[in-house]
Amino acid sequence: MRSRVTIIRESGDTISFDSWVEGTFDGSATLTKHPIEDGSKTSDHSQADPKRVTLSVKQSEAPLHADNGPFGIARIQETFRILEEIGRSGEQITVDIPRAGSFDNMALARWPGTMRAGNSTEFEIVVERIDVAQTFFVNVPIEAIAPPARAGHQEEVDQGTQAAEETEETAGGFFDNLLGGADESILSEIF
Repeated sequence: MRSRVTIIRESGDTISFDSWVEGTFDGSATLTKHPIEDGSKTSDHSQADPKRVTLSVKQSEAPLHADNGPFGIARIQETFRILEEIGRSGEQITVDIPRAGSFDNMALARWPGTMRAGNSTEFEIVVERIDVAQTFFVNVPIEAIAPPARAGHQEEVDQGTQAAEETEETAGGFFDNLLGGADESILSEIF
């Protein structure tokens, strides 16, 4: 774990902040609003909300730690640019927070910055965890497909092409059926 709040991008590039003021961790769950059966597990009726972390961090024009990045105003501008790029793209990031640990599969939800006197800028970084579902395919052998559901029903048999018969509902033209035999002058006004 790093000694500073650090955002690690998918490419492996990092941005570390000079200091952090505070961090807020919002753990919550959505619980059912309906009664549950006696004896059922309450965990079946609770859905954990995505983890949300809010950090107040500072970046100065003169880095407190050597990080081989830009210096001066360019350093603040580069921080704004990187945060904007990550936030607008929805890129998944990892956030290392001193004393709290590393949080992966996070995305920037908010990243406003406030410029302060004394050559520093304070950022409020809000990240939320993105749960990633893994998909996979399973080959099912044809023998595993269930036979007809009810006993006594036969397998489906192709009967070939069947002749169609015209009924009263389909007799007549399209517009006759659509407008129920309306006057042709009405049709000319519509079309």
